[in-house]
Amino acid sequence: MTPCMCAMRVLVQGKLCWVLSCLFAMLGFGKLVKRIANAPTLDEQKRLYDDCMIVRFVKHGPRFLVYLFCKVISFLLFNRVVLW
Repeated sequence: MTPCMCAMRVLVQGKLCWVLSCLFAMLGFGKLVKRIANAPTLDEQKRLYDDCMIVRFVKHGPRFLVYLFCKVISFLLFNRVVLW
């Protein structure tokens, strides 16, 4: 792999992290992430995580909608541009 390709890979991955952090902030998950990070115990972290809307949807939502949601997220996060 050439140095240019390595630099491009880091650039794309860095932008993906930035986009995800912006998306989390826009969806209101920034405060949740801070609360989970600052929770005093592991049990409190687990409780906060399980109370998250997306986690509840994936665990208890209709199978077909969860399947579609996972496929869309997989397509967006694990595509050729991001993982090359």
